[in-house]
Amino acid sequence: MISIKSISDILAAQFIAGCGDIKCFEHYKQIEKFSGFNLRIQQSGNYASSNHIHKMGNKRLSRVIYQATEKAVQYIPEIRIKYISRKKIKNIYKKNIVACVPNLISLIFSLVKANKKYELDHDKFKELCDLENKLGFAVKDIKHYTPAEKGVYCRLKQVKIKQIEN
Repeated sequence: MISIKSISDILAAQFIAGCGDIKCFEHYKQIEKFSGFNLRIQQSGNYASSNHIHKMGNKRLSRVIYQATEKAVQYIPEIRIKYISRKKIKNIYKKNIVACVPNLISLIFSLVKANKKYELDHDKFKELCDLENKLGFAVKDIKHYTPAEKGVYCRLKQVKIKQIEN
């Protein structure tokens, strides 16, 4: 879990303290429900309200997951893609962060279950680069990339320019 760039030792310890052994859960949705991030719908007859998060769950765990998601949005391409695509539609910061929570919980759950470390998915990274390029982010403004990743981004951009010229 610490192999994910955005999760510190303290956040990982608080996450484990909040939910206990992750291997006891069968599906990541159970952790989501335990922390209170699952969606609920109020229905009465023909009326059905819009989806809201349930907010009934372990408050400490939900705070830890929210903080981890805030950081993960900056560093992890799988989560940042969802955040940016939602930000295009609705520019509401907290709602966009909460919408990314299931992605982070799913990622953590799958890594712990498989007993693996997080590795950067280059296809997702390329997709993220294309999305940020499309929306007009400058490479120097993107602080979450390491120098090696910025080099990959610049090379991808140069290859795209050469393809257009030819």
